[in-house]
Amino acid sequence: MEIFKIIQYTGHRSAIYTMVDIPDKNYFVSAGGDGWIVAWKKDGSEPDGQLLAKTEGKIFCLAYSNSHRILLAGDMDGHLYFIDIDNNTTLKRLVIHKGSIFDIIIEGDTALTCSADGYICRIDMKTMMPQVSVQISLRGLRCLFLHKNHLFVGGSDNSIKKLDLQTLECIENITDAHQNSVFTLCIDEEEKLYSGGRDAILKQWNINPITETKSLPGHWFTINKIVLFKQKYFLTASRDKTFRIWEKESLLLQKSVDFAKDGHINSVNSALFLKDSDLIATCSDDRSIILWKISE
Repeated sequence: MEIFKIIQYTGHRSAIYTMVDIPDKNYFVSAGGDGWIVAWKKDGSEPDGQLLAKTEGKIFCLAYSNSHRILLAGDMDGHLYFIDIDNNTTLKRLVIHKGSIFDIIIEGDTALTCSADGYICRIDMKTMMPQVSVQISLRGLRCLFLHKNHLFVGGSDNSIKKLDLQTLECIENITDAHQNSVFTLCIDEEEKLYSGGRDAILKQWNINPITETKSLPGHWFTINKIVLFKQKYFLTASRDKTFRIWEKESLLLQKSVDFAKDGHINSVNSALFLKDSDLIATCSDDRSIILWKISE
C-alpha cells in the first residue's frame, strides 16, 4: 500500500474537528474551533477554500442531507445550525442541548444528535424543529452510528449502547466496553463493529449480540475517529499525531503516517473517505487538512 500527499489545505484559524462529503458537489466541507464552515475542492486543484458560513461557537460535528440540501453543524454550546449550502445562508439556529453536540446523523427526514448532556435529540428536517429528547446516560454521549433499525452510541461512561431507532429504548448496554470514553464507532458490511476512544485501544465486536472479538493497542493516545474505506480497510485518526490504516478482518496494521512522513504536527482529529475515489482527507489541531491518495 502506498500513500501520496496531494495537497495541504490551510486557512482555518483554529483546530479542525470535523469534515463531511457533499456527494453531488466537487467539494467537501470542514469546520472547527474558529466556527468557520469551509468548502475545499476534492481533487486538490485549488489551494484556497470557500467560506460557506460563520457561526458563533466551536463546531464539533457536521452532517449533510442531500435530499434537503441542508448542512447541519453542532457546536460547543448545544446549538444546531441549519445551513443552505447552495445559497451560503444560515436558515436556522436551534438550542437543543445543554452541552456540546458531539455527533449528528441524518436518516431520511430525521436527524439525531448526541451531546455532553447525555441526551439524544431527534429533529424533523422538514420543519427544522426538535421532535423528542431522551436522556440516555448521566454522562456525555460522544458518537453515533446507525445500522439498520438500531442506533449504536459511544459514551463518556465507557459504554457502547444499542438503541431501538424508533423508540430510542436501550436494548443492549456494554458498560465497560473501554477503559475510558468511547469516541468513535463504525460498522462494516460484514456487521463487525469497530470502536476506539480515550484509552487508545482498538476493538472489534460482533453486534448480535454485542460481543468483543479482538482488542489491541491501536495508538499511543486517544483514537479520535475510525473511518471505513474500500472493502478491506479502515483508518484510525489519533491524538498521537498519526493516522493508521488497518486490514479489517485481521486488524493487521498496514501503514502509519506521522510528521516524518509529511503528515500532521498535532492531533489528527478526523478523517474523511471521499467515495468513488482513492482519496482520503485528514484534519488536525494544526489547523490544516491534508488530502491523500491511497493505492495498493
